[in-house]
Amino acid sequence: MTIVLAFVGLAAGARRFYVLIAPPHVARFTAGAALDKNFAAHQLLTFTHILPAALLILLMPLQFVRRVRERHIQWHRFSLTLLGAETWIHYSEPRGFPNA
Repeated sequence: MTIVLAFVGLAAGARRFYVLIAPPHVARFTAGAALDKNFAAHQLLTFTHILPAALLILLMPLQFVRRVRERHIQWHRFSLTLLGAETWIHYSEPRGFPNA
């Protein structure tokens, strides 16, 4: 279940990243296009949200794998420190996008 949830988060972030890098010429989903327009108006803020969140999504499940904790304790501790810093940065970002 954790892998499925991580995949959903990564897929959403990858889709947003792709749409910001190469926007489609024709919008197929009008409600999504309006949302994409708002994110495109604030690309830097969106990227500083997506990239740390992707790292967080990738590393967090490894904290619960017993084999990683037991065999690679130094990696486990380092990634925990990295996750703590990442979480602090991620949640200290300004919340909400101004209406464009």
